[in-house]
Amino acid sequence: MKEDLLRMMDKRFNLRWYVRGLTAASRANICLGRWEEAVEDAQKAVKVAEEYSDNSYAVLAIWTLSMAYTWKGDLDRAIEYGEQAFQRASAPADKAWAHRGLGWALCRAGEINRGIELLAPLVPIVRASGHIPTLIPTMCFLGAGYWLAGNDEKAGETLEEVMEMSQRCGARYYLGWTHRLLGERAMKNNPTQEAIHFDKSISVLQEIKAENELAQVYVSYGRLQKKQGKITQARKYLMKALEIFERLGTLLEPEKVKEILAELPEA
Repeated sequence: MKEDLLRMMDKRFNLRWYVRGLTAASRANICLGRWEEAVEDAQKAVKVAEEYSDNSYAVLAIWTLSMAYTWKGDLDRAIEYGEQAFQRASAPADKAWAHRGLGWALCRAGEINRGIELLAPLVPIVRASGHIPTLIPTMCFLGAGYWLAGNDEKAGETLEEVMEMSQRCGARYYLGWTHRLLGERAMKNNPTQEAIHFDKSISVLQEIKAENELAQVYVSYGRLQKKQGKITQARKYLMKALEIFERLGTLLEPEKVKEILAELPEA
């Protein structure tokens, strides 16, 4: 729909729809793993919002740019833009979005406790607002943060709730993501459920063509096969993940996959 929007803007420009449209396109490209397009759309939105001196829309565009870099794995830039949005946000909604974006960037960068400190207080605020499109990703990021921090109980509670919410609301990207994380948790706590979660995640993510997240599930499945001693299958899933990450230009993840592959015994 972005091209239709831009054609309309050529005829009659509207800052609100231009910035909102481009940030939505950026987030769609993030889900698809199209990093260059995601960054470009967000940068265009930032530029125009700044030209019009609209701080609220600038914050929206800047934290979207931060998120694009977070998913790509360019975490220095993700935190840089996340901090910008965080410092400039003044309206309640702007603050919630900026805190969410910076919180997740920090979690991914290893500053997990600081990230959780930003994310956790947001959940009751956003829940009270009833704005589900903000609540679902906020809870996903928090659940993932708890998992990275090793807090299995809080991670499970948060992810189970957001999985049900995503299923009910048709938020398939986050449904696939939560199934993956719950599958990883099951590898540690409930081995009979891990493959079920991974299979559901793969099914959803393949359907919506969310390739980067799909590759993440392949890595998780590869680790499961390695754990079970199925080395040929483990290598198959890990190689599929590596191909996707390298083709998309995702940073950080290819080296992690190569390390796991190097640990595999000869089949």
